[in-house]
Amino acid sequence: MLEFIKHNKGVISWLLSQIALLLSAGILIAAIASLTFYSDWQKEAEAKAIALQIARYIETIDLETMPKNISILLPKNYQVSLSTDYVIVEAEGKIKKKIVVTQPLIIKPYAGISGKELHQLLKKNYGFSGRENETIPSGKYNEIKKELEKEMEKIAKTLTLNPMVVNTKIPLIIEKTIFYFEDRQIEIITIYQERYDENN
Repeated sequence: MLEFIKHNKGVISWLLSQIALLLSAGILIAAIASLTFYSDWQKEAEAKAIALQIARYIETIDLETMPKNISILLPKNYQVSLSTDYVIVEAEGKIKKKIVVTQPLIIKPYAGISGKELHQLLKKNYGFSGRENETIPSGKYNEIKKELEKEMEKIAKTLTLNPMVVNTKIPLIIEKTIFYFEDRQIEIITIYQERYDENN
């Protein structure tokens, strides 16, 4: 009888140790899972912050009364794409294979083209760049406004199918460009990057 009790104690001891192992394994698995979920949550929060920051910069520069630009460097571990309507930020997750955040843009920028290029386009087509030192005759206002709207439509169509992918090695430039006429002006926002040479 005493031997049977001793044997029972051994079984209980073994059972308790197995329960303790299962509990500690459960806690470990829960900790790993929570860290993985936290990592994805943190990446998604950062992606939202990046998209919102770009949208806010566009809105801020739109309020400027003079030509101006903002130059920003984006984190290298996120992929940022732009169209005239959205900022899209992507990251690789641990639970989700891909984390994607989309931020609508209130101010529609001319994405992928600089103000300088638009001034050159007007100079080529109309003989006036629209810079402050080369104002456009007031009679050309409606014609040039339509030309700029046409250019925006062309950019919007192109970027709907193939958004502009931001190279995180170089700054993203958000710019306010003004086209000066004799009696008024047209203000637009452009967002672009300078050409990047891999050898530099």
